[in-house]
Amino acid sequence: MSRLSQWYQYQQIGGGGVMQSTQESVQQQGAFGGGAASGILFTTDFTQLTAGVPVLPAGYTWARASVATVQTGTSTIDITPGVNDPRAGRRLNAWSTGLVIEDGRINKCLFSRNIAGAAWTAGTAATTAPYVVVADPNGTFLACRSVTPVGGFSNYQTFGGAVADFTLSEFARGTLAALTHQITYTTPGVAFASQFAIGTTWERVELTPLLGAGAPILVPVDSEAGVIGGDNVARDALTDFVQIEQGGFATEPIVTDAVTVTRAGDQFRRTVGADLVSGDRISMYARLRPKGASTKYGANGENIRLWTDVLDATSYVEIAYATGVMTISIAGVTNTTAALAWSQFDELEVFVGAGASIATVVSYRVNAGATVQPAVAGAALGNFAPAGAIDLFCDGVTKQFTSWVYELTFYLSGFAPSWV
Repeated sequence: MSRLSQWYQYQQIGGGGVMQSTQESVQQQGAFGGGAASGILFTTDFTQLTAGVPVLPAGYTWARASVATVQTGTSTIDITPGVNDPRAGRRLNAWSTGLVIEDGRINKCLFSRNIAGAAWTAGTAATTAPYVVVADPNGTFLACRSVTPVGGFSNYQTFGGAVADFTLSEFARGTLAALTHQITYTTPGVAFASQFAIGTTWERVELTPLLGAGAPILVPVDSEAGVIGGDNVARDALTDFVQIEQGGFATEPIVTDAVTVTRAGDQFRRTVGADLVSGDRISMYARLRPKGASTKYGANGENIRLWTDVLDATSYVEIAYATGVMTISIAGVTNTTAALAWSQFDELEVFVGAGASIATVVSYRVNAGATVQPAVAGAALGNFAPAGAIDLFCDGVTKQFTSWVYELTFYLSGFAPSWV
């Protein structure tokens, strides 16, 4: 199959600096044989969004029934996103900015920005709350300092109820010098510590211990040995935005005080679904960075979606969190694939072309590596002609593909990215 020459047609969209363009090197799918022509129907580059609360390009809408936060760099966070505000950010400065979409989560940690708050039990550390000498990741002065002696520990918090799969996260930094930071979880009869090398700039650390049922205890700064991975080393660290949430990976920080707080799931939508369809076929390419490994989704017992026809619940593309199997459904007729797999924070590219009674094509690759074409089971799917909107990376306010989305492109029928 021959490569196509690139061609360019730019249109500036919205206040966020996003370009919707037809710049791409594409090639026809094998089922269509020889020749080639320009094949982009519609594309958006989300890496050009302004970090924080961006302006989305025309034709997209966003909804979320709660306020939220967004990490905008290795050491920075924006806590201003309000109800229904989209978010753009990144975990590390070395990464591109992406559109953030997330499932709903609850932060079970009370007083998440004040480990001297009422819900915290006193440890053996000298605690300063707040520590007003150093600005926190939000640029204010609400972080807490814990100076833990050898064998000591910071203030801690116990979480009631059975928790089988949960993740701790927090912003941390050495107060005066780089150090080995240690976080400890314990549940009845089991203790687990995780260590991170941190410097004198803020960074976010996370741990998913999978300790099983029980009432876990969280120690944000620990200097105890006698636990899995623990050691007796004095520590002097700052912490902020402490979080414990159901699920196999961390999501954006959720700020709490005296009660737990729920961040609602995001809903990202293309208002005219027909914009994304060519010749009764939908051919979607997405480049994104998943927040969790493929085996760690399903925090809410839900599969994850690439797209959903808002007016037809039987038309969608979904990846099963338990197996990694993709289901492509048009009007209730389905194809399924062999399992897809990726690791946390990989850069994932995935292409799915389906409909128009032409064989379904599924390809993906990880970190620009080798193309994987999982086997597709089932006959070619029929015509796809959405009468309304299409939800992207979600099904309404559920089934979010929690990730940073970098690029979204839809192709004319019979075309795909060159690596496919």
